[in-house]
Formats: sequence, structure tokens, C-alpha cells
Amino acid sequence: MRSVSVGDGSSHPAAFRVATDQEVLDAAHAATAAFDPFVHGPLSVRAEPLEAIAAEIQALGAEFINEEQREIGLASARLGGERARSVAQRRMFAPILREPETSPVCLEPVLPQRSPLGEMRRGNIAIGPVSVFGSSNFPRAFSVAGDGTASALAAGRPVVVKARPRHLVTTEFVAGLKPALPTERQTTLLKESIANAYRTGVRVRADSEELRGLASHVEDGRLHSELIAAYAGAFGRGATALQEELFGQAAAVVVVNDEPSLRKDLQNLAGQLSATLFGDLPRVLPLLERLAGGLMFNGVPAGVEVNRATVHGGSRPVTTAVLVTSVGTLAIERYRRPIWHQNLPDRLLPAHMR
Repeated sequence: MRSVSVGDGSSHPAAFRVATDQEVLDAAHAATAAFDPFVHGPLSVRAEPLEAIAAEIQALGAEFINEEQREIGLASARLGGERARSVAQRRMFAPILREPETSPVCLEPVLPQRSPLGEMRRGNIAIGPVSVFGSSNFPRAFSVAGDGTASALAAGRPVVVKARPRHLVTTEFVAGLKPALPTERQTTLLKESIANAYRTGVRVRADSEELRGLASHVEDGRLHSELIAAYAGAFGRGATALQEELFGQAAAVVVVNDEPSLRKDLQNLAGQLSATLFGDLPRVLPLLERLAGGLMFNGVPAGVEVNRATVHGGSRPVTTAVLVTSVGTLAIERYRRPIWHQNLPDRLLPAHMR
């Protein structure tokens, strides 16, 4: 296997291969062997590697950005932002892991009138090793050094990463291996299959009787920015194209005449990652809360912030795990479960539950 430039289709000189079944099994066994000392040790055992990884990612220089541009196609400014996000995610988790409230312990004292006697504690424990699959549309944020890996390590779960075949050199670079790098720059929509899906999505919407195009702008002679219009009741009349994700530079405007029409359309709208409310519409707010993972008033979210308050989720179908988030400190909860201990001496308790 070879890494292919998204711009001109040229191959990178470094050769890669698919791991054998035995190598995958060996990696899983290694992760399993690392689990007990990792999860039962002090939380600093998790914090220190996160800080070290953040420093190493920050130290990756122009060669890394150039190679990402060749293989992924994002602009250097965007890739620099993605690197800053990866670093920030780890540096955010590390100090939090040293705070007692990160792994709260519920203590039920001894009750002499009850049998069996003994103090009872409830805390959290990591579920076990985890496999992280690199995504094609977010090659850094959800990949080898992505948010999923960071929150899994913070929860105490060793990670086995399955890399994307389209991001081979980027993956090797982040993992610590460094093949010889060319320095060419291209711009495209991450990879051709995503670009094709975008073109197909635009065409499907253009053919829909419920929708009509308002504006179209050609970029680099290859991709278009699209503005699409629909009218009140479109969701209820079966404009399914509006409900489907269109990954790319497109927007849809649904025109309604009054607030009741807006509320009716929102009742038929599927789950969203975020929603913005412009204006004082208190009866609309509960509908948006049922739909979205986050709400903003009179503004547009600037990407996905990496902090303690972030929720990157929402109602189905934007996520299959509506109780947790994939970004922010709450993402740890995806990877651990509650557990109780009774009558255990401190020396036998996990370090974070003593």
C-alpha cells in the first residue's frame, strides 16, 4: 500500500502493508496486559503520558504540516488549528485527572444494625481496552491522536488504533515513525469519495421538487458552494434530502411565515449537533433542546471548542450514544462504568478510590 496525494494522485515512496491477523491479535493482547496496571495505578500514570504526547505533537514541524496537506488536502491554517486542538485536548485532561472530582467516590459508612457489616464505596472504573477507528472526514481530530484516543487514555483504557488507508503517512508521523517527506501542497475536500458524495448530495437536492437552488459558487473549478431553499412544511411533506447530512460547503434555508409554522417544522426535524436561536422565541427553545447537543443565542458556533463544558453529540441520528459526548472532559464517561467495593482494605482498592 502507498499513500496517495489527494491533489494529483501521485504515490508516496514509502510502502505500507496491512497488519496480519496475528499482529492485530498481538496488539489486542498487549493492550489487555497493560490494562490492569494502567487503570489501578494513580491518576498521574494517565496524566503524564497525555502531557508527553501533547508536547510531541506540538513539536511536529513544517514537514508534518506539508505531508498532511499532500495526503489530506486541508489548508495549512486549518491543519495548524487541528494540531492546536489535539494538544489542547491532552493538556486539558492531564490537570483534570489530578483533581478529586474527576473520579468521585461515593462512601456509604458502616451501619452496625445491618448485616453484612462493612464500609461500601462506589466509584468508576475503565471498561477495558478499546479500539479507535480513524475517520476519513476528521483525519486528526478523530484518528491516532484524536479526541477518542485522548479521552480513552484519560479514562484508563489502553488503545489500539485502526488507521485510515487514505492517511497512512499522517498516521505514521503521529505514531512516531517518519518516512521521507515530499513538500507539495494541494487543496481538495479531504478525499475524492467525500467530494463525490458532496456532488451527489447537491444533485439530489437540485432534483427534489421540495427544494430549489438559490446560489452556487465554483471553487478551484472542482467544487461548488451551494445555497438551497425550502418552504414551510417541507420536513413534514417528506423532503428527506433536507434531513440527510451533506458534508461540504452547503447551506439550506427553510422559509416560514410565522412561529407556529417554525415549531411544526422543528417537530419533524432530526437530531442536530448544535442549534442557534436568533430572537426571543421562548416556545421554540424547548424544541431545540430536544434536538441538539448544544444551543447558542444570536451567534454561530466557531467549530468544536475543547473544554469542560463542550458537548459534541445530540439526539439521534447525529449520535448513537446520546448520554455522552465525543469531545470535552465528559467524553471520559464513554469509557468507564460504575463499580462498588465493600470491606476492601485501602491497599487493595484502586488508587483513585482510596
